[in-house]
Amino acid sequence: MTMWGDGMNPAWFWVYGLVSMFALVLVIVWSVRAFRDDSESPVGPRRSAARRALDERFERGEISSEQYNREVRDLDEKS
Repeated sequence: MTMWGDGMNPAWFWVYGLVSMFALVLVIVWSVRAFRDDSESPVGPRRSAARRALDERFERGEISSEQYNREVRDLDEKS
């Protein structure tokens, strides 16, 4: 019995191509998001865990605005 293309179904090439393209798009999106400068981001820069904790303390009223601003400057100098 003779099989077309040595028994390989050409539909698998389409599936392989689509999966490869999807993986390539994922890698590109991940690398752009991982290595971009978030200071230009429309939603604002990513913040460190220390800055998020500081923001939460300020929102709860645990620290004053002067203390908050001083600690933000300290964190910015360290990074």
